[in-house]
Amino acid sequence: MKVVSLYNKVARNTTEINKPFAGLELTSIHNTCPYLADESSTKVPVHARTATFCDRLNTWIKMEFTVDKLGDKVQEAYTRIKSHVWKTPLMYSLYLSTEGQAEVYLKLESEQLTGSFKLRGAFNKLLTLNKKPDQLKRGITTASSGNHGLACIAACKACNVPLEVFVSEEVNPTKLQNMRHHGVKVTLHGHDCVDAEIMARQTAAETGKLYISPYNDVDVMAGNGTVGCEIHNDLPEVDYVFVSVGGGGFIGGIAAYLKKVNPKIQVIGCQPRNSKVMYESVKVGYIKHDESLATLSDGTSGDIEDGSVSRIQI
Repeated sequence: MKVVSLYNKVARNTTEINKPFAGLELTSIHNTCPYLADESSTKVPVHARTATFCDRLNTWIKMEFTVDKLGDKVQEAYTRIKSHVWKTPLMYSLYLSTEGQAEVYLKLESEQLTGSFKLRGAFNKLLTLNKKPDQLKRGITTASSGNHGLACIAACKACNVPLEVFVSEEVNPTKLQNMRHHGVKVTLHGHDCVDAEIMARQTAAETGKLYISPYNDVDVMAGNGTVGCEIHNDLPEVDYVFVSVGGGGFIGGIAAYLKKVNPKIQVIGCQPRNSKVMYESVKVGYIKHDESLATLSDGTSGDIEDGSVSRIQI
């Protein structure tokens, strides 16, 4: 069995933690995480826990996409952006392979130019807007918990597009400092990332700028999904791919592509226990707004916009 886990750089205050699965709070909200299981499941063989984990997760995160031909859009996006982003390594992990009794690889998006996969979606969105120069001259607004903001900063600088980033007042201080270091306007608003998203949309509507969502945008989703292209190119025989879930755009793009090229690949969503809005939303069939508590996985924390395209059909 061959498993790939997506890996982004995690920043906490002024310390960057580059250790995958750096604590139980980062595990799946189910008790059968194959890498960091709860005590209740430690007597079960790891490979058996993996199978149970996949079966249970597939009951709530179904790959029935409402966006037609999203897999094709991902492939088109990869052709569009590959000269602007790095092809990140797919690294074999001896430790995790031994622990999980499977061949486990880490897709090191932590080594992407801005430290996460978000650069892919930001570049794809801007490059699809090349035919709208007047729109780009008016500028862009976006909202972020940090990684998407840094990605938009890099993409907008490369394309010479004005940008304003909205973040919540609870934003990670290190990421806030990094964004402001680049000289763009960063506006703090609200106590949840969805508050910042609403304000960014409102500002765009009032000023004639274009709002770019970190997940509620098909072009962003397709760009971020190009991680799936690289995984399949490097490891076409992959069986399972574990993907972090926040607003759902990342897993949506990856799964659409991987399911297109090989429907047998299982794509597994993982969320922190302290912020599992998408998990609860998929269970009930609509966006269920839920309080998010503090989490090391700050990049996946927070609420989700109503009507998001990333909330796949239940």
